[in-house]
Amino acid sequence: MKTAMRSLFWLVFLVPSLAIATETASSVRGVVVDQQGNPVSVARITVRNDATGLTRSSQSNGAGKFTVRNLQVADTYSVSAALGSKKS
Repeated sequence: MKTAMRSLFWLVFLVPSLAIATETASSVRGVVVDQQGNPVSVARITVRNDATGLTRSSQSNGAGKFTVRNLQVADTYSVSAALGSKKS
């Protein structure tokens, strides 16, 4: 019985902490829309880590959806969208 309780202890407390410790990347997802609420395709989305200056970019699809993956875990990011020479 003691061995079973020890095993349960390790499964309950050790395994979740290992999963948390291995989390090293994140992502940002969203939808780009114009002032009328219509989706904007081919917008260039740039996500900037404010602490390091590192940027990652993606492009919105036909429905205006985008995902920027493999972001380093950080406190603050700035997100911008550009279409042609316009930036917001």
